[in-house]
Parts: sequence; structure tokens; C-alpha cells
Amino acid sequence: MRELPIDSKSAVEWLDRRDPERPVFYASVDIRRGAGRICPIDVNLFPAGFNNLCKTDAEDTPGKLKAAFERRGVRAGAGVGVIAESHTRNPYYAEHLHALVGLIRKAGYRAEISCPECAEDVTVRSVSGETLTMLPILRLDRKIIFGADFVPDFLLVNNDFASGIPPGLVRPLQTMEPSPTLGWCNRRKHDFFSHYERIAKEFCRDLGTDSRLIVPKSLFVGDVNFKTRAGFDQLAEAVESVLAAARAWHDEMEISERPVAVIKSNHGTYGMAVMSVSSVDEVRQMNRKTVNKMQIGKGKIQTREVLVQEGIPTEDAVDGCPAEPVVYFLDGRPIGAFYRHHCERENTYNLNVSGMAFKPICLHDDPEAKDVPLQTLLAVTRLAVLAAAEETAAAAKGAKGDGG
Repeated sequence: MRELPIDSKSAVEWLDRRDPERPVFYASVDIRRGAGRICPIDVNLFPAGFNNLCKTDAEDTPGKLKAAFERRGVRAGAGVGVIAESHTRNPYYAEHLHALVGLIRKAGYRAEISCPECAEDVTVRSVSGETLTMLPILRLDRKIIFGADFVPDFLLVNNDFASGIPPGLVRPLQTMEPSPTLGWCNRRKHDFFSHYERIAKEFCRDLGTDSRLIVPKSLFVGDVNFKTRAGFDQLAEAVESVLAAARAWHDEMEISERPVAVIKSNHGTYGMAVMSVSSVDEVRQMNRKTVNKMQIGKGKIQTREVLVQEGIPTEDAVDGCPAEPVVYFLDGRPIGAFYRHHCERENTYNLNVSGMAFKPICLHDDPEAKDVPLQTLLAVTRLAVLAAAEETAAAAKGAKGDGG
């Protein structure tokens, strides 16, 4: 991995000065390192991989969770209700829930899990054989209750609400974070990247470095219908523009790899409705299999908008397989990380698909964590989480303006 011309000490000082008054409760940042760049490619506000953190980082997390809850007025011993996805048959997601609830309990809180579709107690089994009981959600006036008698003092949302927010979770009495309005039923990738691009360019200007090192060119395309191919002319134009920017960078940096553009659903999650292309012809001549993949995302939501972005060919690898770091954050600070890797994908492809595997990156006891490349990576991911905080604040302001 090429070292970027960013002084890590100056970067941390800049970021500390910009700490938001209200950071996002938690988040994960997918990041690519390659072609002389370090760029975030996605930020998840409802992270689902706490089981992939390394042991040392996981042991440090309860204390940080306690501090985050206390900053929100949640007293020691209070009840925390986790509102989960309805992946009752996904043992990997159950493994994550088991890890997350375990961390909350180790922090000194009572914790239970529910999901919006749970009408009765549901027992799920994780990939390691752990069992969890998901309780039904009840609502008494504005108060949310899990099961017969668990009354959470704080609701921790771990559901991205791609298909919409259930009426029973609208404006409950208890504090609820992150807000369900930040789910993919409302959130858009181009909103996040517009915040990120502005903040990252300011960061690079102040530190005297080229913003292209950490900002991929991104273009929004609306009114796309993959089934009827409506909007494909605009999509092709965006792809050509992004590829031109990527070619210019590769030529300038003398990079031999073929530039790619990534087309991703503007409200996508779980790695669905994502494709990489190296020419406009791949858009114009898109085959039926690819159309079917792109037109439907999580929750069977049709793709109507896309983000076209410079693809970053990852130089990270695990056992010779393409990999990308995923950094986990709590209250605006990194708490752990891991590699997502996939042995059946190319280094320009989306790795967040079936068959992926994970390898922990220990941030707090690994001598390599002090290396400049990793410190730069952590600075860039902090920028991404700062942008997510601004995106969240803007969304909250908009909701109030709409009477929400």
C-alpha cells in the first residue's frame, strides 16, 4: 500500500477540532486502499458485524459503550432494547446480535432483543450454536415494551428499515438511536457522499494535499428503470464521466490496472444492486441476469436511483484473496476493525456478497496499528463518520421542518 502524503498527527488534531456535538451512536465504514488512494465506499449506520472484532478490541468495548450511554443520560443498570432485523434464519446475523447484546450486558446494562415483525417469542441460533430469544414489540400509548414486562429505557436500533418504518416505532416515549428515519427507506448514498466530499476537501485543503487521494468521484443518477432501461442514456453519461476521471488518475499515477466505475443503488444495503463496469458498452448492453440483479435491492425494493462512483482496486489481501478493511465506530471514535475478503471476486468487485469471510484487525494491541498507512486509514474513516454525523443532523433538521 502506497503511503499517502498526510501527516497523521496533523490529521488527528484537525479531526479533534471538528468533533460534532452529537456524533452518530455507532457506525461501520467500508474502505478501499489501492491505486495510490484511500477512499470510503460505504458507511453503515446500523452495523451488523460486532462478532468480527478482535478479542482485545471487544474486551475494551463495554467501557466505551458505557460512556456512550452515559453521555445520553442512560443510567447504569438501565434497560437497553435492541431493535433488530428480522433475519431470524441468518445464523451470521444472530452471531452479531449475540456479540452486541453481550457487550451491552458487560457494560452494566440489562438488554433484550426484538424485531418489528416478531409477534411472539422467536428463538434464533447463531452460527456458533448460541441461542437468542427475540421478544415481540408492544406499544402502550407511546411506550415501547418488549415481551410481557421488559420496558427499555433506551432503544438501540440495529435495523436499516429498507422497506419502511413500522408505525409502532414512530416517536416512542423512550430515546431511540440511531433514528429509524436514517434507514434506507429515507437515506440516500449521494447525500452522504456530498457531505463527505465537502468535508474531505476542506480537510485536504487545510493539510495541503490532493483531495483526490481520499475522495472518489461520485455522480447521482435518478429516474432509472433497469427493467425498461429508462434513464440508461443518463446512466451511460455518468459512467463515462466517472471512467474519464479514473483514467486521468491512473495515467497521472502511472497505474496499469484498468479503471472501473461502480454502479450502486442509491438506497442499497447488504451489498445488493451493485456492479462494476470498465466501459459504457457494459451499461448499454446489460444482459438480463445483470438487470435482474440491479433492479431489486434489499426488501424487494426497486432500484430507481443510483450512485456512479470511481472504483478503487483494492491492494489489501488476506491469504491472497481481495480484501477491504471495515472499521467500527462508537460515538465518533474507532473501536475495532476487520478485513472483509472474498476468494471468488476480483479486486475491483463488490466483496460484500455471499461467500465473503472476515479476519480481525486489532487496533489496540497490534504493533502494526501504529503504522502510517493504518493511521491514515483511521483518519479517513473518522472523516467519513464526521460526514455521517453532519448527514444525520441535516436529516433531523429536515424532519423537524416537515413536522416530523
